[in-house]
Amino acid sequence: MIEFRTKKNNTFIGIWLGGKNGNVILASGIPQYIDKYHPIIEQISRLGMNLFIPRYQGTFESSGEFSTANSEQSLIDTIDLVQSGSATELFGNSQIDWDKELTTNLLGFSYGALPTLLLPNYDCNKILICPFLNIDFHLPDSAGENVAETFEFLERAYPNMYRLIANNVMEDLKTVEYQVTDQKLTIVVGDSDSAIPTEEIEWLKKFNPKYKLITKPGGHSINMPDELFQELVIK
Repeated sequence: MIEFRTKKNNTFIGIWLGGKNGNVILASGIPQYIDKYHPIIEQISRLGMNLFIPRYQGTFESSGEFSTANSEQSLIDTIDLVQSGSATELFGNSQIDWDKELTTNLLGFSYGALPTLLLPNYDCNKILICPFLNIDFHLPDSAGENVAETFEFLERAYPNMYRLIANNVMEDLKTVEYQVTDQKLTIVVGDSDSAIPTEEIEWLKKFNPKYKLITKPGGHSINMPDELFQELVIK
């Protein structure tokens, strides 16, 4: 499956065109760089869908500094691109097209669930997979993964791929404001996911009461059976 590379404002986006069965945007976790060897690329191709993966601003090819607001802006850029139905791919400087009338499905995995949740009510189908949503559940002595250690690791091990200061990101996450909305969400949790506590999913009810909860086999991973993926994605 060929990756087309394009850019919308300050966000670089990888595109894989696979058919007429759905348009899928993946807001990935961190650290995570999804390329042609990742199982989800082959899965989405096999299921006849189009896949769009933004590189968050402040990461990899995209300019800027990493922050929650910039991650959200990268998703907005990508939604706008997908719903336009075309782009200029950067290798041949030629136009590529897809069916913009298909539903825009936005999958937020792990960290990617947070900017997905914070987005305004775009016309898209939001799906949160193994979602990181609230830093209060990810501090030392909390039930979830300690994300301070994650961002400190990123600062040490990926200095040119994640342009961030760990302490600044932690302070940024503490200032996130959540709004009560009536947006419909689908939440997918792993039946053996030790990174995301059940209390975090329960907390979501206060802000997004209209959600559907689905359990998938496995741990903190985006991988799931084809049948479940097809159930989540809308044409």
